[in-house]
Amino acid sequence: MNYGSISLQKSCINNFRGIFANAFSQLLLEEGILEAPIFCGSRIGFFNHELRFQYDKAGRFKYRSFWTPSFLEESIWLLAATRFRPHMELRSCIRCCLLPVLPDPDAIYRYVTSSKPLESQFIEFGILETPIRVIGRKQELYYFDHSCVYRKSKLSGEYPCRTKSDWHTTLPSCSILITAWQMAVPHFMPGMVLAECLELFKEIRYRPVDPITVNYTEMERLVQKIETPRFERFPENPDPRTVDFIRVQVDLPCYLYPTHTELAVAVRAHKPEIDKLVVEKIESARAFRELGVPLGFFFLSECILRKNHTLEYIFELKHPSHSGAQGTLQEK
Repeated sequence: MNYGSISLQKSCINNFRGIFANAFSQLLLEEGILEAPIFCGSRIGFFNHELRFQYDKAGRFKYRSFWTPSFLEESIWLLAATRFRPHMELRSCIRCCLLPVLPDPDAIYRYVTSSKPLESQFIEFGILETPIRVIGRKQELYYFDHSCVYRKSKLSGEYPCRTKSDWHTTLPSCSILITAWQMAVPHFMPGMVLAECLELFKEIRYRPVDPITVNYTEMERLVQKIETPRFERFPENPDPRTVDFIRVQVDLPCYLYPTHTELAVAVRAHKPEIDKLVVEKIESARAFRELGVPLGFFFLSECILRKNHTLEYIFELKHPSHSGAQGTLQEK
């Protein structure tokens, strides 16, 4: 029986690791993991014929030696086995428990797939005779034929594929990393064999990302975000077309300053710059532009540094009796 193909199309396998887990489970089954006693910390378990893990509650394996695969170090297998949980499927145990603890996944991967090449795993997913890429404006179709050779065909002629759906859209959810696959496909050239194309896919899938280094100023780190201004009225004002005050919240970092006192010192040092950003935020708001009045009609009545690491600005509509004084920074 080919255990490796059991429920293959129904299993929701994770990105490129799913192909690896499928080949790995095939190898474990060939070594006799079914109904074999596995030591998992303080208890003994085994995989039943449904390929699901369960504990040995009946004591069937009390006096039998524990099973370990021949191609893994015993310490690695025991560490992974402690993470097995009841009802977990074999491939899930490999993907979630074994892969994270492997010291050299690439070496194990090469060993596991030596008995069953990677391209055969993709063939089981139905990659042959299925559209890989379709360019509508050029009426061109790209696919792998039965000889695993990448071909190009004109859509105007006889349709060469058994389906009209792109291959990656027919897969179970998360079977491969779709973004990496779509990035690799334009690099496939007619005449290349499947194995060569998969090497390109692996190169893009595991291509290291250059770290992005940005040197932020203290001011840029201090002001995390300026929220959208809120235009409000006093309760005694029934006219919805008017505004009595404008409230703006500035989000400050929780991690940058150990104490609230240090945060207050930094805010006071950069307050003119923060004021300028808040004014720009208000004047660029669509609701403010619709009022048709300049910001000079309002004055800063309160500026409150709160304990929840926010700085609140309140601009109130000026009255004829207003003296022109502006609110100072308060801590509440």
